[in-house]
Amino acid sequence: MVLIVMGLDVVRTINMNWKSLGVVVCGLFVNNVHAGFFDSNKASDFKCGREDVVLALTSAIRDNALTHAYDSVGEIANLKGVMASTKINASEVTTTKTVDNELTCAATVSFDVLPSLQVVADSVPVVYDDFIKTLKNDYRAIYDGNSVMWKDVTYTVRLADNNKDISVKLSNVFYPAYGLEKYAEIDANKVEIIKANDPATLVSAKVAYEQEDAKLNQVMTPTY
Repeated sequence: MVLIVMGLDVVRTINMNWKSLGVVVCGLFVNNVHAGFFDSNKASDFKCGREDVVLALTSAIRDNALTHAYDSVGEIANLKGVMASTKINASEVTTTKTVDNELTCAATVSFDVLPSLQVVADSVPVVYDDFIKTLKNDYRAIYDGNSVMWKDVTYTVRLADNNKDISVKLSNVFYPAYGLEKYAEIDANKVEIIKANDPATLVSAKVAYEQEDAKLNQVMTPTY
């Protein structure tokens, strides 16, 4: 018996030549600027754990995640929708270094897995298991069945001279952003993934492969 498992890579090849699931190492820092929500009299309270600073971090993670997506405009819109629906949490936030208006921060970053993704786990467990392995092995995440987590994540935040705008600098390989982008891809394409792994689709793909292979063998067989 031949088992053919079509994951996200195969779905992309069939539908829109999507990018592979491999880790893309980006050599640039991402610097996101977000408007502050406090007045200048509270600039002395600028700390990593303050609400507006944490909000700037979570926004920066979503923005950074989208830089790793190379799909069509419509697909980017779908990814944005999934990311917008996914709550990113930052806990155990600490300020490890302060230089003028720039802070070095450390935090535990996590997000809950949307219930809608459970349909992939139920329908195509092999694909879902591969996704979890990617999170754990490639993106160094902790997965407890309901949420994905990274501990001791470091980043830098800076308060602008106007004492309002906050910029966030993430490292060139920021695992929570990679994990969020991969998670959003699976969720945004879950219908196509399930269809690609439908038994009828697998049989058709196997027959088509065997027919093409037979044609190729006939062409390559020498005649005397």
